[in-house]
Formats: sequence, structure tokens, C-alpha cells
Amino acid sequence: MLSGSGTFILNTPHNTYSSWIDNRWLSSLWEFILHAGLSLKTEASWVPSSTRETDSFIMEKFVSITKIPSVLRILNQCRIYLKVITISDIYSACG
Repeated sequence: MLSGSGTFILNTPHNTYSSWIDNRWLSSLWEFILHAGLSLKTEASWVPSSTRETDSFIMEKFVSITKIPSVLRILNQCRIYLKVITISDIYSACG
């Protein structure tokens, strides 16, 4: 939920995603794993899925538009407040 990505957060590039995620214990662990050269494997972790064929993750769309960390942080905070992950979460059935 923190990253707005469709990938397990600890397996995403820290330097890309960490710019818009608040510093919490999870991001500290994430950074440590990167610097220690470790990787985590999970048997089962919840990863959001898209509900429509052409659906995409909001934050991944925003990253394709801008790379400015302060803008991405604000957009991610709005996304978390609205409790949305994918584009289909904010679209109506008629588009």
C-alpha cells in the first residue's frame, strides 16, 4: 500500500520508490536490505491486482509523467488518503 506499486515493496528499487514514501521502519528495513545486498523471499504476500484488462497502478503512471520527488510524495499522500491503488479505483464503470 505504501508504494502504490503492483510489486512487493521490498523487491522494488529503493532509489526510485523511496523518494515518495514516508520514512518509517519499513523503509529503513528496505534501505538496510539494499545496502547489505540481501533479498527477501516470501511464500505469500498480498500484492494488489488490477481489476480490468487495461488497468494500471496510479503511482507507476505518475512516475512516467514526473520524476520530481516532492511532487510524487504529494501525489502518493493523496492516493493513500483516497485509499486507491489503481486507475480503476477512481474511474466509474462508464469511464
